[in-house]
Amino acid sequence: MAAGSSLVTPVLAKFATLKDDQGEYITVNFLDICRLILPIVEKFGTAMSIIKTDINGNITRLQKAYDGDKESFTKLYEFVRKEVATGKPLDPNGNTSGLFWLTRALDFVIHMVDGLEQHTDWSVSHAATVAYETRLKKYHGWLTQQAFAVVLKFCPERSYFYKQLGDDSVHGELQELVAKFEPICKELDEFLAANGASSLVAR
Repeated sequence: MAAGSSLVTPVLAKFATLKDDQGEYITVNFLDICRLILPIVEKFGTAMSIIKTDINGNITRLQKAYDGDKESFTKLYEFVRKEVATGKPLDPNGNTSGLFWLTRALDFVIHMVDGLEQHTDWSVSHAATVAYETRLKKYHGWLTQQAFAVVLKFCPERSYFYKQLGDDSVHGELQELVAKFEPICKELDEFLAANGASSLVAR
């Protein structure tokens, strides 16, 4: 990494290009920023391998759909609108489901980071557990909940985690990341809920 930069720096640089002139999320730019989150997730260690795999899998799902019909899916919400327009129940393996679970994972990561920034005495494992309990657990079945209860105990030490992210400017950048991403997750949540995505539960 260049001096004065961190793994968060390229994520922050992407926010300016997320929406078009009509205020709609641009699919390719949204997926790009999600990919840039992955190196940050990696620094949470093997405990976050489930989340990393989930984020990457849902990015791949949406990218494949976009590549198959770029004109139809230029705007992110078109993945949902087109499925809802069929009048059929939402497919657990469909694009709406992909966006739903991608949003869930991003929301979890952002609240985990926020916990660490707001509470300097919290361990990474504690921040991850609080974020899971409040943001993600209710969407999971019992077996997945038990799996998370175990893996979240194996997060890295707080000092090591921050050192892996970059230089001393990373705290300010992480706070900016939270401030920018929280409203995005909220907006996605509201749109998905309004289009029936709450039916997509419990993996």
